[in-house]
Amino acid sequence: MGIDEAGRGPVLGPMVYGCAIVKADGLANLDSIGVNDSKALTDAKRREIFAKMEELIASVDPKQILTYSLRIVHPRTISAQMQRRVKQSLNEISHLCAISLIEKALQNGICISEVFVDLVGNKEEVYQTFLNERFPSLKITVSKKADAIFRIVGAASIVAKVTRDDKLAEWVFDEIGFFAPERGLGSGYPSDPITKQFIRTMVDPIFGYPSLVRFSWKTVERVLEKKAIKYTWDSSSSLLDSSKQFTLTELWTKASVTKHCQTKKKYRRHSFFTERGLSNTTELS
Repeated sequence: MGIDEAGRGPVLGPMVYGCAIVKADGLANLDSIGVNDSKALTDAKRREIFAKMEELIASVDPKQILTYSLRIVHPRTISAQMQRRVKQSLNEISHLCAISLIEKALQNGICISEVFVDLVGNKEEVYQTFLNERFPSLKITVSKKADAIFRIVGAASIVAKVTRDDKLAEWVFDEIGFFAPERGLGSGYPSDPITKQFIRTMVDPIFGYPSLVRFSWKTVERVLEKKAIKYTWDSSSSLLDSSKQFTLTELWTKASVTKHCQTKKKYRRHSFFTERGLSNTTELS
């Protein structure tokens, strides 16, 4: 089993983790179809090899058994995890993806003897120890540039890269009114001129960007700092009053909340609401 990713660095689109699994006596088949590190191949060559991999998967020859699996991380998830109160790094997200791919294979009854993983982070021994502790019955090898060293990891890198490129090229925006420019979105990397143009021109001063964009990237943060409207949150909710800190038991007691709401000083609403005669409501007709 080999595991690799595509799309860790881009500011646009998902990160895709892929794994490829082949029988030990079927590794020669990967050489025969030209499997290599996806970064060393052209897009056309990657797709040609991917098509041949699909043919091997469809083969009835037991010596040519090959399969693959994917874990696609939406850019919205990346933004949310990296910007939450207790932040989760991209390395941590990557580790969880690798774990989920191994677990999925085992749950599907695949008898795995060895796992080869491309390095995430700076220290091979740390990542390998982490995976060995999680899967003590497996022989796991973590290596820098594993996609160029081990053919099975190269196969995983091709699966991940082709899928990632297709996802970005065929992206359907969740947000109404957003469409990809005629020139497309580029590769999604911050250095790509087409991607840079999208980031510069598609920013909304209030809402920022569509969910395609990873808000946690410095490239995006700098543009938002320059072009987005600065704001502060305003609320007339009495429960946000910092003068009273509820205990856990008080939060479950309606009488305590009601008493607090009745006795606290009247909250002064922002002029934006008072000047427009806006009031709170809990029911919509």
